[in-house]
Amino acid sequence: MRTRKNVLLLFSKPPAPGLVKTRLTTLKDGVFAPEVASALYHCMLFDVVEICCAALATLEARAAGAEEATEARAGEPAALGAGEPVRDQYELVISTTPATNVDVMRKLFEDAGTWPRELVLIADEGASFDEHYNHAFAQAWERGADAVLSMGADMPALTAADVIGGFEALHRLDGVP
Repeated sequence: MRTRKNVLLLFSKPPAPGLVKTRLTTLKDGVFAPEVASALYHCMLFDVVEICCAALATLEARAAGAEEATEARAGEPAALGAGEPVRDQYELVISTTPATNVDVMRKLFEDAGTWPRELVLIADEGASFDEHYNHAFAQAWERGADAVLSMGADMPALTAADVIGGFEALHRLDGVP
């Protein structure tokens, strides 16, 4: 059975006043004080991480059920067109910048209490958005990822179904040249 490592890559910043959601603040053309916008981002970040944890738990439960079904069919002839069975594993990676923010983010999540899964924190680098994005993806591939789903951490309308659907779409492409 082949193992497929799936990474959910979240891009985030520490929820610091003047650093996040600045377009919503009086620093730009918004109406919120920087502290209010930062608190809003903090809530969105934690909500998104909780939703992602729930989605990954659902995907892992499905993978365990599929693995049990595969083991139960061991010794039976393979279905026509069936590929090699896959064992899916999932990892949640939060990317931030600069590297000094990794410790800030780690403390933020530790201070919030226990999370239902390990949260891996990395730093992305670059001179442009594309370079930061590519660097984070390169780190995911270096960590052994076979599939990477990425998103920003400030998506208040995100649902677990969105995350699950994203991985399902990636898995349909597995093995496609």
